Amino acid sequence: MKFRTGIRFRLFVSFLSILLILFSLLWLRTARNLESSLEEIIESELDSDLRYAWHEYFSVAEQFRSSLQESATSPQVKEFIQGRDAKGLTDLANRYRKSQENADLLLFVDRSGRILAGAGSGGSGELSGLTAIVSRALGERQPVSATETVSSALLCDEERQRLGGSSGVNSPVKQILLLTVVTPVSGDDGRIIGALVAGEVVNRNSRLPLLVRKIFGSDVEISITQGRDRIAGSQGERAPVVISPKIVKKLEEGLSYRGRASLGKEMFLTAFQPLTNSTGRTVGSLAVALSLESYGNIRSNHLRSMGSAAIIGVILSLVVSWIAARQLTQPLRALARSTVRIREGDLSRQVEIRSGGELGELEESFNAMTDALRQRDVTIRGQNEELRGLNRELEERVADRTSDLLREKSRLEAILTSMAEGLIVVDRENQVVLLNPSAQKQFETIPSRIIGKPLEMLCESESFFLLLNYLQSVQVKASRIYVVEERVQACGKELIFRVSPLIDSSGSYSGMVLAVRDVTAETGMEKMKGEFYTAVSHEFKTPLTSVKGGLELLRGSNRLTDVREQSLLNICLRNTERLIELTGEILEIARIGAGKLLFVMAPIRVAELMELALAEVSEAIRSRGIRIEVNLDPSLPSLFGDGNRLVKLFSNLLANAVGVSPANGSVTITSEGLGNYLQISIIDQGTGVNRPGRMSSWDSEEVAGTGLGLALCLEIIKEHHGRIKYLVGQDGGTIVKVTLPLGEEREHVG
Repeated sequence: MKFRTGIRFRLFVSFLSILLILFSLLWLRTARNLESSLEEIIESELDSDLRYAWHEYFSVAEQFRSSLQESATSPQVKEFIQGRDAKGLTDLANRYRKSQENADLLLFVDRSGRILAGAGSGGSGELSGLTAIVSRALGERQPVSATETVSSALLCDEERQRLGGSSGVNSPVKQILLLTVVTPVSGDDGRIIGALVAGEVVNRNSRLPLLVRKIFGSDVEISITQGRDRIAGSQGERAPVVISPKIVKKLEEGLSYRGRASLGKEMFLTAFQPLTNSTGRTVGSLAVALSLESYGNIRSNHLRSMGSAAIIGVILSLVVSWIAARQLTQPLRALARSTVRIREGDLSRQVEIRSGGELGELEESFNAMTDALRQRDVTIRGQNEELRGLNRELEERVADRTSDLLREKSRLEAILTSMAEGLIVVDRENQVVLLNPSAQKQFETIPSRIIGKPLEMLCESESFFLLLNYLQSVQVKASRIYVVEERVQACGKELIFRVSPLIDSSGSYSGMVLAVRDVTAETGMEKMKGEFYTAVSHEFKTPLTSVKGGLELLRGSNRLTDVREQSLLNICLRNTERLIELTGEILEIARIGAGKLLFVMAPIRVAELMELALAEVSEAIRSRGIRIEVNLDPSLPSLFGDGNRLVKLFSNLLANAVGVSPANGSVTITSEGLGNYLQISIIDQGTGVNRPGRMSSWDSEEVAGTGLGLALCLEIIKEHHGRIKYLVGQDGGTIVKVTLPLGEEREHVG
């Protein structure tokens, strides 16, 4: 049988667990911090005890100072010191010593520091360790107090015997600590005549330990040390105690010590304060201590108090948890019963609002939720029916669209497969993504070898690589490039590439389409046509030369006197010369196409070439008032080509530009370096051309004449391994760009 617990029990257990966890964490944290916090409190109390002991230790010195100050001004003391009256001074010293119960030693010294008389002393004339403090007091002319290390020989026999007995050892004490006060004595003239020295032997000081124990209790120990040995303390006559060298070293550096230390066989929490003499050197220490046994008792008392508080807290937690669980579960149980009814489909279920605060809001929200569920149930049922209808309609549309796309795909595949022209599509990285069957046949490859590979792998041909260089410029200026044509020798064929960039919706370059047409057969026909033109031109040129000679002879004979006859004769002569020139151009074109015309290649300066070409058309320039603007880069090297043919090339292009430009217009000539090539642009102000691209012909409507001059230009550029194309200018007119190789190689930058 599965055991199920109610919400009241779970809440009770939860509240009780939380409270117990909190109490446990609090108790553990308190217990963990008890050690450090209790030790800090005890260290603070030890510091307070040490300050009190320090004050009481030096209170004797203050009493000595007050009493000696009064005695130092006595006329009798001054008289005895000046008269060096030892007997009188001894009587005064004994009397003063009896009046000061803590004074173990009282001396009168002269201004040189020698003892004149005293009480409690051994009778020696030497100060034996008190020289420094006496010299300081005489030099500063004011009382000085300090703890000094002196020889026990300075004391009388009675004091030495008492000292030996109090030390608890058989061997005599050679060095003792003396709490010393020195008060200088001045004569009537203000000069120092001597001093009074009073001292209390610290080694048998029982006054201070007893006083501290009486005030702070028997748990607090007080000790006075000299070097590593304890010379006085509240432990009385127990075994001698040796202080740790680490503590002694710190005290000798003038620093106090706080922490645990061993005093005899027990460990104590201690506070040491160094005692220094008049020169600042450490001679001993004053210490208070609390035994770890007493510390443990204090700690146990705290833990017992904490345990009692924890037990009371657990009992209170049980009571509070039960009351809180009972108050919370009553409305929650009612909500649970109503929720079960709603789950079974009864959306009319409501709960009675009997609570306030958050539970009351929950009951109100529950009732509002049931109302909203009833309304939404009706709405959802209706919307589900609408969605089913829309879903069926959408599925039908998707099926129809899919069928249309499949038909369109089949149609495009059929078109690409049946195209006579080759079609190549590349992406923005020049990777081949499509190659139709005609292109596969033209380049003698299959899709698996080239799809996804760079376009450079399609063919290894010099003219094909020139095309690739041009494609790179198309990528840079894709948004402003029209469809252009390029003729390439590749794979033993002569191919014409029609290049068109692909521009995406954002206007960026995304690829390129290359349509390829095999014109090898057409080129052969053109060659045959050229040979035919050559033969016909020879047949025409011979009789035309004879006709011209006859006409010139007739004009020179002066037989025609009639003006009309002379006019007709001049017309015949001009037409004959025109026919001869036309025949010569046809013959030259045919010879170039057939490879029978010799081109003499040599470097030629661009500026010199332009001067010769402009000289050829100077008459037309003057007659139409055309302004020529030449902007050539003087740093560019020479062109490499046939100078005469290049002059004819640019003179024909300039003649066309001058002819189409309006009267008094302008023609601009510019140059630009493209790696190992030079591009020369001729810009006119005519009406422009209809189809920008690679120049293959010129419409007769745009340029007057037969057009043979432009055909000759194409052949000359072809023989120089260059390119020519024309574009429509931004402000109208035509831009003719001629690209020719340079006379010396240059590093391509860009």
